[in-house]
Amino acid sequence: MQRKVLVIFSLLLLSLLSSGVNSEPVQSEILVIDQGQGHHFSEGLVLLSGTSNIPLNNASWTLFNNTDDNQNFVVIESGDYLTQVTPIDQDVWSWSLSINASGISCTCIITLGVNNTYTSIYVYIGNTSHKPIILDAEVPSYITNNQEIQIQIDAILPPSHVGNLLIQASTCKASPDRQRCTSEPYELTTPSQIVNESPILSINQTVNEITEGNWIVFFSISDSALNPSNTYSRAFTVDKTAPEVLLVVRENITEGEMLEVYANAIDNGSSSLSYTWKIGEPGQQLKGYNSQENANQPYVSFVPEKSGNWTIEVVVRDEAGWQNSSSISFQVNNFKPVPMLNIDALKIESGDEIRLSKEGPWLISSTDSYDTRNDQDTLVYYWKFESEDEMKIFNTPKVSSDEDFQSDYYQVQFIIYDDDSESNTLEFSINFEQASPLSSLSPVFKLIIALCLVLLPVSIFALSRRQIRDEGRSVIPKWKPKK
Repeated sequence: MQRKVLVIFSLLLLSLLSSGVNSEPVQSEILVIDQGQGHHFSEGLVLLSGTSNIPLNNASWTLFNNTDDNQNFVVIESGDYLTQVTPIDQDVWSWSLSINASGISCTCIITLGVNNTYTSIYVYIGNTSHKPIILDAEVPSYITNNQEIQIQIDAILPPSHVGNLLIQASTCKASPDRQRCTSEPYELTTPSQIVNESPILSINQTVNEITEGNWIVFFSISDSALNPSNTYSRAFTVDKTAPEVLLVVRENITEGEMLEVYANAIDNGSSSLSYTWKIGEPGQQLKGYNSQENANQPYVSFVPEKSGNWTIEVVVRDEAGWQNSSSISFQVNNFKPVPMLNIDALKIESGDEIRLSKEGPWLISSTDSYDTRNDQDTLVYYWKFESEDEMKIFNTPKVSSDEDFQSDYYQVQFIIYDDDSESNTLEFSINFEQASPLSSLSPVFKLIIALCLVLLPVSIFALSRRQIRDEGRSVIPKWKPKK
């Protein structure tokens, strides 16, 4: 028989023995056994050999009998050491194990343990008490409308087997997770066949009343001597129809707002569905929508930055490969631009009256006005300053005292437009106060006048005090009597 790589599992011993042998390596730790599954030791002397990249100084072995009908594992012999371990390269060892099982006839399992991990091999010892062993069965995970469901059975056959195998099978309806029966199992009409020495279980859907949905099948095999194997179960799904899908989107959608579109999909066969989304902006073709948040989800969320007619399409695919699509078109309403005016950090509201000096300096700014991201850079600004004598028009985001305003009072209308010609208006008034005569003086003269105004009261006070002192010092004339 061919060499087979047996992988070390970090599992409990009994669960390992009941699940057979896994042929995929765990990391880089492998144990190679020269003898393949089902090797026959007719004389009772078991000789195993192989190589390993795992140190084998802590290796142990156990010989189990697996012959009884209840699949019990009875220990026949065990040991704490391999017969021989020889280093053949860096971190590579050859090994051999010799077990004297004379007088024993069984379908047996030999388990090698290294550092609390185990690997096993099925062997036939002696010439009696042999039975088939099912190692694994490849089952199509999902069946479409194929009339025949075929399950290839990976089995070890006794050396004495000749002729055809007998396959026994039953099935039941399964839960959505395909972990348990939801109906009583019933026997299947199961023709058996051999392809490349592998038994195949064939299930006709019509004959066995297999309808669309989830199922579990239980099966075992018997050799020509009617020795039964262990029983295996496998779940499968019959899926004959494509999923039904309907897209749902809310009404009254405005650009710049988060939008969610949901795909209501129903599929009687598959337990899981995959979703592929496409989005078409106004005036553009549908294109794939790639989003980490919405990858393979039954919904898509995004922010439409443009107004107009949008189209969304979803393709829903089930696990059997059936697929269906649905699309929906909807109108995204334009978001009107919002005017925001301020003068020297003071917010201007509609109806306000602003008092300013013509000479300034002052600046009215509309740069805080906003729209959606798609429209922000294309906003158009319109100012109308209207008085009894004149009208001034500006198309800039800002108006300052640098402009020539002749009148004293203006009604101001500010209008902001987006690229869809949607607009918003803010109206207020400006009252230009007349400048005082001092405003035309230079700063030096203004300072001198200010000092004079401060010093004048002081001077008046000082003069008053001096006059009082002088009056106190005046001499009253003395009158002399006439002689």
